[in-house]
Amino acid sequence: MPESEKEVLVALVDLHNMLRCTELKIAHVGFETHEDLFIRMKDIVCDEENLKNLVAEIDKSNWSVDLSAPMGVRIPLSVAWDALPQELALRYFDDWYVRFVLAARIEHYIVQQCEDGAAKRMRGDVLGKTLADLNTFSRNGLLKGLGDIDLLQICDISRQYKEATGYVLVGQTLDKDLALVLSKRHTYHVQAGVMIGEPQQKERIKEMVNLMFSRPFSAEEERGTHIHKRLRDFADALLAVCKHALTKKS
Repeated sequence: MPESEKEVLVALVDLHNMLRCTELKIAHVGFETHEDLFIRMKDIVCDEENLKNLVAEIDKSNWSVDLSAPMGVRIPLSVAWDALPQELALRYFDDWYVRFVLAARIEHYIVQQCEDGAAKRMRGDVLGKTLADLNTFSRNGLLKGLGDIDLLQICDISRQYKEATGYVLVGQTLDKDLALVLSKRHTYHVQAGVMIGEPQQKERIKEMVNLMFSRPFSAEEERGTHIHKRLRDFADALLAVCKHALTKKS
C-alpha cells in the first residue's frame, strides 16, 4: 500500500510510460485522479482486513450441517449463502460478488464435511466449484484473492450488458481457474416465450412475433460494431508488441 498520493502518482506515470509504445487508448477504471486511486486503495485495505477475519472464521467453522428438509434436502449453496453475515460492511468491493465467491467456498466445505451423499449431488455447477478453488486465501494471501474478485466484478459481461455501457471490459489472465470463471460470466442469455394456456396467450404470441421483426437488438448491434473496432485495434497492438519482442530476442 503506497504511503502517499505522490507515490501513487509516480506509479501511474511509470505505468503510462510502459504502455505508451502500444499507442492504445488508456482508461482508468473506478477512479479519475491519483487522489481518487489513493482513496480506493485505502478502501481495499480496509475491506481486506474485514474479510480476512471472515475467511478465517469460515475456514475454522464446522460445516457438517443437517441438509434434511420436510420435502427432500436443502441445497448446499443456499445454506452457504444464508450463513454469510447480512452486512459485510464493504467500502470498495461489490457485496454480491464477494458473497458469490464466499458462498462457493462454504458450499465446498459443506460438501466435504457432510456425510449425506445428497450434498454432493446437490452441489452447484462448474462455476461454483471453480469459485471455491479460486480464492485459496491461505496459500496465496487474501489480497490476491480480492484481486480475482475485483477482476470478476469489473469484467462481468452479464452486468455490463444490463448497464448498457458504451464499452466492454474483458478480463485477460493466465490463471486457469480465474479464466474459467470469467469465461462463464462472459456470456449473457436472453430468452422469451409464451406459456401455452395462459390467459393472454394470443396477445403474447402477437407481441413476440412483432418483436422478432422489429430489430430488437439494433442498439446492441451498434454497440457491438463500435466495440469490435476497439478489439481489432487491441489485437493489432498486441501482435505488434509480440513481433517486436521476438525480433529483439532473435
